[in-house]
Amino acid sequence: MADLRVSLQVQRKRFTVALDTTIGDGTVYCLFGPSAAGKSSILSALAGFERSASGIIRLGERVYLDSTSRIPVFAPPWTRPFGYVEQDAQLFPHLTVRGNITYGATANRHVRDAVHPAGPGPYELAEAFGLTQYLDARPHTLSGGLKQRVALARALALRPSVLLLDEALSALDWSARRRLHDTLIELQSHLRFTMVLVTHQLNEAQYLSDRMGILDLGRVLQEDSPERLMDRPRSVRAASLLGYTAFIKTGKDAVAAIHPDRALLGRFPDRGAVFAAVATGHVWNEGRRRLRAVLPSQEVIEISLTPVDAYRAGESVWITAVDPPIFPAPEDHL
Repeated sequence: MADLRVSLQVQRKRFTVALDTTIGDGTVYCLFGPSAAGKSSILSALAGFERSASGIIRLGERVYLDSTSRIPVFAPPWTRPFGYVEQDAQLFPHLTVRGNITYGATANRHVRDAVHPAGPGPYELAEAFGLTQYLDARPHTLSGGLKQRVALARALALRPSVLLLDEALSALDWSARRRLHDTLIELQSHLRFTMVLVTHQLNEAQYLSDRMGILDLGRVLQEDSPERLMDRPRSVRAASLLGYTAFIKTGKDAVAAIHPDRALLGRFPDRGAVFAAVATGHVWNEGRRRLRAVLPSQEVIEISLTPVDAYRAGESVWITAVDPPIFPAPEDHL
């Protein structure tokens, strides 16, 4: 077992970005948060591109950064058994698809073979990513999705112990992303490498990760499995980043967080908090209808409707928030 121990600080203009966690061997860890939260700074430091980063990076017994020791350690990027893929594929334009993937298979062989000697060859990776018919093509002839597949295949050809994905799929359309998600999950499960990704897209973070850290303004608000994070966010800010869209006053000093997918049309007091509202219409969100309704306090609430839910605009409705998280009321609710 080679867990990845990370205790990092990276200084940025507006704030210091920090992460202190241990990522289990062969698991998928995601740093999720809004743009400019500092996610990419952490990944860049893991890859070895942040010379000023401080702290510790240790994979099993191998130390790649330790600014705390009497003799500081900093391993340059090419000595780290990490594959790194950015949003921009950064392929070698003078090489074919075959050449790009083969480069990953031959680069840093002494590092790769010492740490992770077994793994698929270039052709097997090209086949896994659906690239066999493009092996003789140059990067400039490929679509964005194909370029990212090549970049991922090249990174995995290195046989990394850790694959780092820096918003690597965010520029692709959802169907292309989902196909690559499934390919990555299959390969990660088979090859058992550790994967660390950063994304601002919640559905991607939840779909891929075993464990998530919610990063905001350089600090981790909360870290847990996707399920437990969604069930029990610890703060209003964490809840809002997880898709909770309304914070309704339920007492003198408390608000209930309402998530559209964790609420029901109807009155079910045994399942959670019940609110009276007036339906105003609906909007579409990723293929699902969301009812919009106005509470007596004039706050707007949204809930996802099932295919059999029906309403009429202007009618009074009951809405049940299923076991909603309760937070101390922020000042603007008091």
